[in-house]
Amino acid sequence: MKERALQQKSEIMANYDAGSQHFANENFSEAVSLFEKGISIGDTSKILRYKLAISYYNTGQYDQALPILEELVDDTHFPQAKELLARIIIKLDMVGQRLEQLKLLKGAMEKKEAQDHITLAIADYYYLNQADAAGDIELIASALSLRPAEPRYLEILINYHANQGKVDEVINLCLDFPWDCHSPETVSIWAQTYNSIREVNETAIKVYARALQDDPGKTDIRVALGEALISGGAYDRALEVVTDGLAIEGEIRLQHLLALIYSLTDQIESAIAAFQKLMKMDNFESYIAKSVIYRQLSNCFMRMNRLDLALSQLILSDRSKATLEQLYRLGDLFYQKGDIEKALACLEEIYASDVNFKDVSQKIKEWEKRI
Repeated sequence: MKERALQQKSEIMANYDAGSQHFANENFSEAVSLFEKGISIGDTSKILRYKLAISYYNTGQYDQALPILEELVDDTHFPQAKELLARIIIKLDMVGQRLEQLKLLKGAMEKKEAQDHITLAIADYYYLNQADAAGDIELIASALSLRPAEPRYLEILINYHANQGKVDEVINLCLDFPWDCHSPETVSIWAQTYNSIREVNETAIKVYARALQDDPGKTDIRVALGEALISGGAYDRALEVVTDGLAIEGEIRLQHLLALIYSLTDQIESAIAAFQKLMKMDNFESYIAKSVIYRQLSNCFMRMNRLDLALSQLILSDRSKATLEQLYRLGDLFYQKGDIEKALACLEEIYASDVNFKDVSQKIKEWEKRI
């Protein structure tokens, strides 16, 4: 009996030595065969199982390595077990299932390279699965610091901050990121953020333009770009942006911008035609009040010296302060032309709404004496 036990021990040791030799020479397939044989002949040593797990890993047999490493992961004699277990979890696409375990493994590791590998794997999981990363936003920021030109990590971060209403965070992150490395998704979020604060500076214009290049159908961004260009006096480019958009979609906001561009560039008849077309569009009042357009049309007719037509538009408008101001100005123009009756008609429209508006009451008395 004793002799048999010694023979078995000798066989186990010889088998282990042969397996270890293949292991040292990185002949992992041969090592797997011998280590598996060792288990079958009674080798229960942890070191054999550890080497078997490593051999499984290096031959792509991750499922077989996993339970062994889970058994040895807390054994201080095998510090590499933690890193290997983490790598297998990642390779088996089990990050989502074992997210907390991976974080614990990362915290227990000393090698920065191994920690970084887990950080990037978790960040990739959040991106590829569109999972909520709110609880790991610092980890995502770490991933971006490791891969400062990787747009997927930037996208997660700015999406998070945008949802939190942290406009400055979004803008600063986007500005710090290399321009040429931005993805269509990150540019889109950046553009939407600028639009949310009605930004019209040169950087915003650049971002709006790139977002439109990626997706010409983004009407909100096209409107933002048009408004920004108008604000900066770039009317020719604004006209191109707006007309290109109208060719895609007859959108109310774009039609209004078209009319404004024509008005600002002294193309008055084109502006009038554009305003009139706007008023014929379905549901245009969901964007702009009819009274505003009447005032804008009136202003166009005043610039053409068609004062009767200007008055006809103001008669149709509301009686807001803006309309009263325009009626007051139109009254002065009629008066300068010598048309006292029409001048009085303007003032009486004002008087009927607000008897205390400027000096209307006094002017009416003075002008009535001149008839």
